[in-house]
Amino acid sequence: MLFIVIMIAIWIVALVGWILNIVKIVKGLKVKKENTKAVTPFFIDRCVGVIAAPLGEILGYMNG
Repeated sequence: MLFIVIMIAIWIVALVGWILNIVKIVKGLKVKKENTKAVTPFFIDRCVGVIAAPLGEILGYMNG
């Protein structure tokens, strides 16, 4: 029973990280004229992380 609870918790944390990653991508797309550095290597990593689940989950929790 404990194993099942731990697995459910891991899935919830992973899903929240993935959603946070998508939210940060959308925030990064809102570019003002003064800010021309919308596409950075970190932004590209976030976009790849939407497909590659472990990377997206980790990047969702990182600031940047």
